[in-house]
Amino acid sequence: MPTPILALGTFTFSTSTAAFDTLQRVSGWEWAEQKRVGASPILQYTGPEAETITLPGTVFPLHAGAGLDQLDKLRALAAKGEPQALADGQGRSLGRWVITSITEDQSNHLPGGAPRKQTFTISITRYHDDQ
Repeated sequence: MPTPILALGTFTFSTSTAAFDTLQRVSGWEWAEQKRVGASPILQYTGPEAETITLPGTVFPLHAGAGLDQLDKLRALAAKGEPQALADGQGRSLGRWVITSITEDQSNHLPGGAPRKQTFTISITRYHDDQ
């Protein structure tokens, strides 16, 4: 069984399911500008911005039994409308995240229409529960 690269909820990214090519993680911090009379504006820290991860990758449905349903599994996970635990391949928890979009391109179709290759981009945003 291939080693997981990343797990989001019940979905495991690996070379036999959906493998992402790169992981782009964006973190930001919000600073509000405060204007002053007769002086340059100052900045006031107002808190972190939403943290996002973008995962572009590829599924080869005929390779290692991946099947055509990998991206549909991710869509079903997103449709639950619930934050999902994210863990890296070493088992470290990265918090809870929500799927905000999935883009899919299919190519190299077989007779009958099944794609040999599916490229995708998945965007997730960190979920903070302030309770």
